[in-house]
Amino acid sequence: DRCWEVNAATGHRRAAHKMPAPYSSATHDWGYVAQDGDLFYGSAVKRNSSYTAFFGGGMWYDKREPKSAAKVCSEGVFAINKTNDKLAWNYSGGAVLNPTISIRDNKIFFVESRNPDILKQATGRLHGPNLWKDQFLVALDAYTGKKLWEQPIDTADGTVVFYMMATEHGLVIESSTNGKFHLYNHDLKTGKQQWETVNNWPSADHSGHMQHPVAINGRLFLEPSAFDLKTGKKVINQIGKRSGCHTYVGTKDALIYRGNGRQIAMWGQETQKTTTWNRLRPSCWLSVVPAAGMLLVPEGGGGCSCGGWMETSLAFRPRAQAKETKKSKEQE
Repeated sequence: DRCWEVNAATGHRRAAHKMPAPYSSATHDWGYVAQDGDLFYGSAVKRNSSYTAFFGGGMWYDKREPKSAAKVCSEGVFAINKTNDKLAWNYSGGAVLNPTISIRDNKIFFVESRNPDILKQATGRLHGPNLWKDQFLVALDAYTGKKLWEQPIDTADGTVVFYMMATEHGLVIESSTNGKFHLYNHDLKTGKQQWETVNNWPSADHSGHMQHPVAINGRLFLEPSAFDLKTGKKVINQIGKRSGCHTYVGTKDALIYRGNGRQIAMWGQETQKTTTWNRLRPSCWLSVVPAAGMLLVPEGGGGCSCGGWMETSLAFRPRAQAKETKKSKEQE
């Protein structure tokens, strides 16, 4: 019932934060958590709404039926001061879809449903046609909680997944349903829609229908294609093909994912060529972390029975360019 604050350098717990009033551990659980500047952000979901079970085929969360893909929604979003642990602000206006909460440029954005029937539900794990009614895209000042703008929107019902991410060229919403990814881009300053497009799923199972987009270098990558972030125009028909359950991670020059034979794969954004590593397998969702010029791969497949993998954690470092190596030898 607490949100732990951990020293990133030592791993020691620095604090254990209670949920602020009007929420309590008797009625709510922590939902979304993030930090930015002097504040850290949280959301309150009704108790026992989050997905916690993980063992067995029924816990793959790979199904397409609305009930099996119910969205975890929050009753409120808030910010807490890191220094004195005091509540900076609290917002409550509807059922906030947790996968849409995004922070950028000192603003916090999200999509919420204000449908009266949805707000009466005893759980925060929500599904059904009413969830997609009375939709609003909202922007708050991240430091004060002041509402900067809101826009009524009407997306395709995100029966499988519903994501949003704040990019330099707008707020990108992905709604997945009935064999298609529906993509929308909204202006960061006003919330007005800038473009929308539709693309087919690469597959209807093993996460092909629930891929999370990657935004980098002015482009949006969502298997099987890539789009111009400013215009929504498709610029690449086929990015590196994924194999089995996984989603893509982006770096400045590449996409990293589970590729052919379910091995770790790196697809060059400019060369559009793929490199793989035999018998090295990432987990069934996210277990590759590009950070500080390295690629870190914590072991995530130890419980898998689908291959003879080297079940170990890995770290990749950059390889010196041939020209740089030659130049250094000449200097010697």
